[in-house]
Formats: sequence, C-alpha cells, structure tokens
Amino acid sequence: MFWEYNLINFLVCVFDTYLIYDFVGYYEGVSPRLLTKKSRITVILLTSCITFFINLFNNTALNLFATLFINFLFIYLVMNGNLFQKCIHYLIIIAFQYGGEFLTAIVIANRMGEAVLAYQNVKAYAVLIVKMINFIQYLLVKQLVPKRDDSIDKEAFFIFMIIPVSSIGLMFSVTYLNIDFSDTPVKRGVLLLFYLMLLLGNVLVAYAFRRYAAINKNLQAQKKLIEDYRVQLGYYRQVEVVNKKNAAFHHDMCHYLKAIGNLAEDNRNSQIISLLDELQIEFFKVDNQDFCSNPVLNTILNEEIKEARRQRVDCQVYVEPGFSIGSIRETDLISALGNLYQNALEAAAKSRNGFIKTTMFMENEGRFLVISMENSYEGAILRDGEKFLTTKENKFIHGIGIERVREIAKRYGGSLRTNYKEGIFRAILVLSS
Repeated sequence: MFWEYNLINFLVCVFDTYLIYDFVGYYEGVSPRLLTKKSRITVILLTSCITFFINLFNNTALNLFATLFINFLFIYLVMNGNLFQKCIHYLIIIAFQYGGEFLTAIVIANRMGEAVLAYQNVKAYAVLIVKMINFIQYLLVKQLVPKRDDSIDKEAFFIFMIIPVSSIGLMFSVTYLNIDFSDTPVKRGVLLLFYLMLLLGNVLVAYAFRRYAAINKNLQAQKKLIEDYRVQLGYYRQVEVVNKKNAAFHHDMCHYLKAIGNLAEDNRNSQIISLLDELQIEFFKVDNQDFCSNPVLNTILNEEIKEARRQRVDCQVYVEPGFSIGSIRETDLISALGNLYQNALEAAAKSRNGFIKTTMFMENEGRFLVISMENSYEGAILRDGEKFLTTKENKFIHGIGIERVREIAKRYGGSLRTNYKEGIFRAILVLSS
C-alpha cells in the first residue's frame, strides 16, 4: 500500500496545485512572468513536487505550516494583481482546503473512529474525497460569481451538478460503509483507480460544459458583430454614394464659377444670387481623401480619421500605390480594420499626445497585403498568454475584438502579430489577397 498511497499523494498534489492555479487565473489572470505554457507547467509541477516531498515526512505540524507558506508563495508568483487581491484569494483557498479536510475527517471518524484515519488505505480514500469537495467548492464559486464568458447557464449547471454531487456521495458511501478489500491488494488498487478516474472525469466534464458555454456565447456575440458589420457596410455604401455626388459637384464647380464670372461681367447680380442659393442646397463641406481605388476602404479610412480628429488624436494614413484587397470580403475588411482602429483609438485617446499611424502595403509580389497600425498608450497592458485582457466594463463583448481579427487573419492564411514597448503599441495584420 505504500507505493499506492505515495502515487495517490503525488497526483493529488498536482491536482491541488492546478485547482489553485485555475482559480486565481480565472479571476485576476496569470502573471506576465508566466506568459508561456511551458513556464506555467514548470511552476505547477515544481510546486507539486515540493509539496509531495514535504508530505513524505508525515509530520502534521510541518505539513500545515509548509503548505500555508507554499500556497501563498505560489499564489504570489502566479496570480496577476496587487498584494491585497492575492491575500483575499489566499484566504479563500485556505478556507476551502481545510474546510474540506475537516468535513471529511468528521464524517469518517464519526463512523469508524479517529484511529481508522491512521490507516493508509483510508487516508487515500479520504484525500481523494477532500479534493472532490475542493473541486465542487471552486466550481460553485466560479458559477455564482462569474468573471469570464464561460459560465454555464443556470439550467445546464443544475443538470451538470448531478454528476459531482453523485460522485461525492458515492465516494463518501464507499468509505463510510468501510468497503475496503484490505485482504486483496489488487482489488483495493482498482478501487483507488476508479476513485481517481471519477475525480478526473468530473473535471473533464466541467471543462466540456464550460467550453460549450464559451463557444455558444462566442457564436452569439459573433452573430451580433456580423449584424453590426452589415449595418456599417450599408452606412459606408451610403457615404460612398454621397462621395460620388460630391465628386460630381466638384467636377461641375469650374462651370459654376465660369457662369458666375460671366454674370458678374454683365452686372447681373440678382441671377448670381439665385445661382448661389441653388448651389447652397447641394453644397456641404467635403474633406475626404482618396487613399486607393477601393471605395469601401477609402470610406472606412476617412471615417476613422474623422473620429480620431473628434477625439483630438493625430491620425496618419499611408496606402501604398497599387494596394488592393483582392478577394477579401468587404465585411471582413470592415471587421478587421474596425476592431484594430477601435482599440488603437481608445488607447491613444487616453494617452498624452495620442496618435495613430496606419500603413498599408503589398508583399510577395502582391500575394499578401499588410496593414501595420501603431498607436500611443499609457499604463499597463494586461495579458493572459497571447490573449489581451480588456479593462472595459463589458469584458465579454469588447474582449473578443482582437480575437475576431485573429480569426479573420487565420481564415485568409495570414496572421496578427502584436508588440508594445515604451508607450507604443504595434499591430501587424497580414492577409492573403
């Protein structure tokens, strides 16, 4: 039983450390120090090994104080946030861990006596029960106080909870009824294996439910975005019609001026006034620029420049001669440029001497189009791996903007690369034309 218990102990250490990592990462995000997947796995395994090594001494006092210290150090290193937030999460986690152990010890000792807890086979069952309780605790907190877009709706969550509640009831019943198979080590090992599989199965089912919820909400948000892009496309087409009218008006302006000059030579002032009155009906200020041959792209760029000026942000645009969107759909172009500009404008508007600089050009003999956008920013940029974390109030709707651009880039065999340094954020979008 010695090696079986140690194996269970090590796996439980890994599972427990991952639960803590998942919980603190869910609410505050992971520290920028651990941006890569490899670094996260390394820290989790290293912490698990240290905890397992301390548990080998089988010293209650040492386990207690060492666990308190290791958990705090792990949360401090992994969690993104200030010291107060880290302390609050630490206290919640400690309450969950020792609360689960206390409840399990009371139930088992009440049935079989406190001395039975000294047996390693009962210890193994009890430890797995405690981790199942901890898993349910974390699950309930994340459901009742959702922070991200993967929270399960109430009806589905109640259906899902049948599985972990039944599992914890079954695990408690087997241990409480003292079904041990102590005379057959193989059967005892099989029972422990099924305990582990039951615990792992609950975790995977919870992940599947949350994954489904996230995908479903993402689809709903994308449907809303598509409708918004269709409205924007209609608006841009209307602006395009107005621009054509303006171009025709400018073209005819020389004829109007010639006619006004002829009327002025003949001192026919009343007719000049009448002609000007007619022109005022059609005349309105036009300062649109033609960046390229694509009218939709011209409209998008002009509208973004106007919005930047309204927010007193210096906006510069350069489009290389011969730039073409090729086979890229106009709705995708509106989506990609709109999301990049929205993020850039909001960051630049909050910075001193805010600016946005956009450059568009072709690469590889016109096979790829490149959109490079730079903007100023102030303050810290929050990330969770490759994903940027929004600071806006509606985190779900706004948070998918940059992810939407990545999806479009992937669809056209391209990429979206980002970097930031010394107050300048750069986004480079590459699409196959």
